[in-house]
Amino acid sequence: MQITETLSEGLRREFQVVLAAEEVEKEIQEQLENIGRRTRLPGFRPGKVPLSVLRQRFGSSVVPEAIDHLVHHGMQHALSDHGVRPALEPEVEVDPYAQGKGLTYRMKVEILPEIEPLDLSNVGLEKLEAEVSEAETEQALERMAAGSKRFVAVEEPRAAQSGDLVIADYVGRFNGKEIEQGKAEERAIELGSNTFPPEFEEQLIGARQGDRLDIQIVVPEGPGDPRWTGKEIDFEVHVRQLRERAPVEINDEFAREAGAADLDAMKATIRKQLGEEFESESKLRLRQRLFDALAQQVDFMLPERLVENEFESIWSRLEQQRRANEGEAKHEDKDEDEDEDALREEYRTIAERRVRLGLLLSDIGSRNKIELSDDEVEQALLEKARSMPGQERELLEYYRKNPQALASFRAPMFEAKVVDFILKKVKITTRSVTPTELFKDEEGNPMAAK
Repeated sequence: MQITETLSEGLRREFQVVLAAEEVEKEIQEQLENIGRRTRLPGFRPGKVPLSVLRQRFGSSVVPEAIDHLVHHGMQHALSDHGVRPALEPEVEVDPYAQGKGLTYRMKVEILPEIEPLDLSNVGLEKLEAEVSEAETEQALERMAAGSKRFVAVEEPRAAQSGDLVIADYVGRFNGKEIEQGKAEERAIELGSNTFPPEFEEQLIGARQGDRLDIQIVVPEGPGDPRWTGKEIDFEVHVRQLRERAPVEINDEFAREAGAADLDAMKATIRKQLGEEFESESKLRLRQRLFDALAQQVDFMLPERLVENEFESIWSRLEQQRRANEGEAKHEDKDEDEDEDALREEYRTIAERRVRLGLLLSDIGSRNKIELSDDEVEQALLEKARSMPGQERELLEYYRKNPQALASFRAPMFEAKVVDFILKKVKITTRSVTPTELFKDEEGNPMAAK
């Protein structure tokens, strides 16, 4: 085998590998002999099938396998002999093979960059911390109460309006014949909720208790019986009762309806949940600041294919969002092509940052012998499986049978482990802030709490 480095430029390397005819023939013969040892053919004893017969019978399938084996073997030799650490699987171009001849192929590969070790003790970070105040707890209670729906009977007779709850009997008919699932007694219909077809709810507005109405609607598309979609249905409706929404009183009864022992227990649960949300946001902000600090301290060449793959992944998700939003995310400026180019440049910069940080974290993990054990991965898989009742076995089998999917599952776990290691090495100061400040973005704009 003759290996020649034909290009060494930046992170790009190219090699030409030439194998003599004897090396190729030897590999083909070994493949045929392996087949001969486990194959039974009429007229021959096991293991005694002539090579010429095996070549005639299995040559068409053996030759490609032999070439694949030789290419892979030579590729590993080229990488190890030249001390190359590939960033991605090399690209290989094999010349056409003619029987009895040698084999030539070329290999292109991008290598991992050399990264200077960082002195993590010089990295300083600020961690934002917010305490759960009584006011925060009360506000959360008020939001829960506002989101709760309590209806009471209307005391003074009046017409139904949006937001009311109408208790009604109804019968639906198509061409004078009652339809399946089109009949109900004392059914609660919240006007304006769109739990019923909007056209149906709208015709109940203005009705009074005791009224009998004839309502006609054209059934819209939706989760109901598709047989009636687009059909005109006649409903005979009897309004039995009209209820209006009443404010919910925050007391022990309200707490018990929510599943708590009493109001104090409910407040304790809310304080705990808010504390967990605040701590989660605080850790997320600290992680973001760590990445910003690390990105500012390193500058090394990036493998172009890694960047391109990351960019394509980001851009693909953006395109999916655009399609899902039916074009709402598209720019409306006059020069749309320029907007598209600017957007691509912006996301390419993001891709470069992600690749740079990913390589840096991998390097830190390698230098400090940080490993992710099989037990840790297995426990994480089991935890994920438990979150999908009824699909546990399928999920576990999917990851166990798909190495690439398992690698994608492991990657963020390893990254989190490296980040935890780094955070123990850097200097961290804490600053108390209000919850409002905690949930502001870097430009000071409020963000939704998680």
